[in-house]
Amino acid sequence: MIIKDFFVNITILIALLFLYCQWAKDRPLNAAAPFSTKVVAGVSGGLLGNILMLYSIHVTDEIRADLRYIPLLIAMVYGGWLPGFICTVLIAGGRFLYGVNEASNMAAIIIIVTYLGFLIFCRKKWAFTAKVAAMLLYANMMFSLIFLMIVQDKQIIGIILPVYWVMCIAGGWLAVYLCEHFRKAHSLFKRYERESYTDFLTKLGNVRYFKQVFNERVQQAAEKGEELSLIYLDIDFFKKVNDTYGHQEGDRVLREMGRVLLQSTRSYDIVCRNGGEEFSVILPDCTLPKAVEVAERVRKAVELHPFTLSTGEAICVTVSLGVAHYPTIQEKPLLKKADEALYLAKRNGRNQVRFT
Repeated sequence: MIIKDFFVNITILIALLFLYCQWAKDRPLNAAAPFSTKVVAGVSGGLLGNILMLYSIHVTDEIRADLRYIPLLIAMVYGGWLPGFICTVLIAGGRFLYGVNEASNMAAIIIIVTYLGFLIFCRKKWAFTAKVAAMLLYANMMFSLIFLMIVQDKQIIGIILPVYWVMCIAGGWLAVYLCEHFRKAHSLFKRYERESYTDFLTKLGNVRYFKQVFNERVQQAAEKGEELSLIYLDIDFFKKVNDTYGHQEGDRVLREMGRVLLQSTRSYDIVCRNGGEEFSVILPDCTLPKAVEVAERVRKAVELHPFTLSTGEAICVTVSLGVAHYPTIQEKPLLKKADEALYLAKRNGRNQVRFT
């Protein structure tokens, strides 16, 4: 019966932790998390601790055994002292809802002492698993000490304590494993999502990212009555660079081109590599004259920049640029007009800026 009750406690713990991890996947709890995230984590841990007390094992009329300190461990090992403090206050206060007596007083003391001990362990420069193991061991020892002080029946002690140790250690590691699994899975998802929008070579946005941001910015400009400019640019005679120096050196030129574009555009402009030697710059809230000015600055920056190869040889490259502006040109033809302006620049001798 005792094992069954502890199993119910573990089931509740894992189920509610699962729900919290799902909710918090975009708000990860860590030392650098915002204040609000830590407060929510502390409150969530406190509520979970109180729910576990609601379904606790009644050792006697006054004494309850449960896994209430595991939410505290999770809150502190990930979020530090603040969520742990909130969690401790809620759990200590919640224990008095079941009566004010010696057992509830000791229970409040033990959760506070556990919090203080966890605080020391969290500040240690230990490996994550070592911290968790030490915190689980410490919490079990604190519970056992208080339990032995209150309970005099050796038979109850012999039944409860061994089961408590096994269930708490198993429940603690299971809870930590679940949290780590969700954190790593979400981190991988975010990484893959980020990489799906990032050009692997230049680390700029790729064509997929460009299309998404372009559509969003055009819609925003239309809704707010703002202006939007677009620059298409192409490296002149880039095929000759690849044929002369090889594709690896061509890749070096592309990577360096990405850095030059970022340095010569505005901090809030969106620079993308659309494929091959083609790049684009989305300029939010930008007039046509200003966009032409930025494009000319880019052209000069590229022309004057020495592109260093792996051999140490520096080569010069130039770019042709086409500029289009919204609402001078409406949304749908904007990409086409920027492309037309780019090819006009290429037909007229390259290394120049054209606009429509």
